[in-house]
Amino acid sequence: MVASLETSDGGRAGQLAEVAREVAAKLIAQGKARLATPDEAAQLKAAAVSALKAAADAGERELVQLNVLPQADLDLLRSVLQKK
Repeated sequence: MVASLETSDGGRAGQLAEVAREVAAKLIAQGKARLATPDEAAQLKAAAVSALKAAADAGERELVQLNVLPQADLDLLRSVLQKK
């Protein structure tokens, strides 16, 4: 994991990213990033887990459909189905 450094071309400092080892080495060599501290890495992982959980929860909410019917409507549906 790397943390970006401020650069003359508009790079913002402190942006965390998990990248391949080769990419991290290139960014560090170019002076565009540094290795993330253990605390920063833990924060990034916690944020990723939280985002994944939120996305899963949102997906589950979309899968569940609930319809509430008055008892009279339910009885009518049952009677129609029993006649068939």
